[in-house]
Amino acid sequence: VIQEVMRQFTVLPFSFGTVAAREEEVREMLTRYRDEFLAQLQHLDAKAEFGVKVLWRDKELPFKEILAEREDIRRYRDAIARQPPALRQQDLIQIGEMVQKALEAKREAMSRRILERLQPLAEVRVNAIYMDQMLMNAAFLLDRGGELAFEGLLREMDREFDGRLLFRLTGPSPPFNFVQMPVTWQ
Repeated sequence: VIQEVMRQFTVLPFSFGTVAAREEEVREMLTRYRDEFLAQLQHLDAKAEFGVKVLWRDKELPFKEILAEREDIRRYRDAIARQPPALRQQDLIQIGEMVQKALEAKREAMSRRILERLQPLAEVRVNAIYMDQMLMNAAFLLDRGGELAFEGLLREMDREFDGRLLFRLTGPSPPFNFVQMPVTWQ
């Protein structure tokens, strides 16, 4: 239903669970926030949100790349392997922290590279990463009709990264990531 409405009208999404008890509350809210709603509708006119999640195809790949790129981590790993198991605990924690920092730096650098390519085509909101395999999680506000160029650029980057990454595109959807409406019923 929402997809069909979005084809004909600009949609101003509200937070999930926004409920009014009476029709009069809705009318009062529309009156109170009229200027904010109109500004948002103007900003969102003829646009739709698309989500892009970028993941490493092989969830072990970033760790393999870190080991290949970071001699200090390789040496430390090899030194730990030679220790008796009872003496490894603190070193394992430390190398885990080193790998985590290296993973975050790699993720940030690659995400920045991807975003630099996509940002000229759309407004962007970067969202939280929620798994190690995920490199980037972002929402893009595209002008209607810009989807083909955007999808083409994603395919081009997939080739540039030699298939190491998986680009997941979702949408169009209501622009939830681009609407900041602090609505209250009082």
